[in-house]
Amino acid sequence: MRKALSGSEAVTFRLGMQMRHETWRNFQIDFGGSVLFALFNVVVNQFYAPMAIRHGATNLDVGLLSAAPAIGMLLSPLWAGLMGQRSPKPFVLWPLTIGRMSVMIAGVFLSPFVFVFISFVVNFMNGIQAPAYPSLLTRVYPPHLRGRLMGYVRVAQGFLLIPLAYIVGIWSQATAIAGRSFWQHSLAPPL
Repeated sequence: MRKALSGSEAVTFRLGMQMRHETWRNFQIDFGGSVLFALFNVVVNQFYAPMAIRHGATNLDVGLLSAAPAIGMLLSPLWAGLMGQRSPKPFVLWPLTIGRMSVMIAGVFLSPFVFVFISFVVNFMNGIQAPAYPSLLTRVYPPHLRGRLMGYVRVAQGFLLIPLAYIVGIWSQATAIAGRSFWQHSLAPPL
C-alpha cells in the first residue's frame, strides 16, 4: 500500500488505481452493502414465492407476489420528482433499511397475506430508492474511477449470488422434506 499526498488530500493506491481515501471508504461501504444485498436478493427474488406457496398461498397471492416489483417501480418517477435537488442519501438508506428489515416479519408470521404484504413493502421501498441510487453513485465515485469500482462491486455480487442461491435452495428443499416427513409422521394413524 503506497500513500502519497496530492495537494491537501491524502491519496492511496488500491485495486490498481490511485484514489482519495474518501473514495476508498465509499467503495468499502458500497461493497459491503452489495454483499448484504446479494443474500437478501437471493432469498426474496428466487425463493419468496415458493416459501409463500409452501405456507398456503393461493394463485392470486402468487400473482400479486410476481407483480409487486413492477408495481413498486411504477411509483419510482413520483419519488424522483419528490427527491428533486435534495441529497439522495436518505432516499437510498432509509427505504432499503426499512424494506430489508421488514422481511423478518414474514419469518415470524408465516401466512400468505404477510408474504404478499411484505413483498409490496419491499418493492415499494425499492421504487423509492431506484431513482436515488444512480444519483448517489455520481457523488460517491469520481467519474474516472466510477465504472471500474462499480464493476468490482457487481462482479463480487454476482459471484456471491450463485453459491448463495444454491445453498438457500438446498436449505429450502431440506426444510420442505423435513416438514413434510414430520407432518406425515404426526398425522399417521397409530398402529
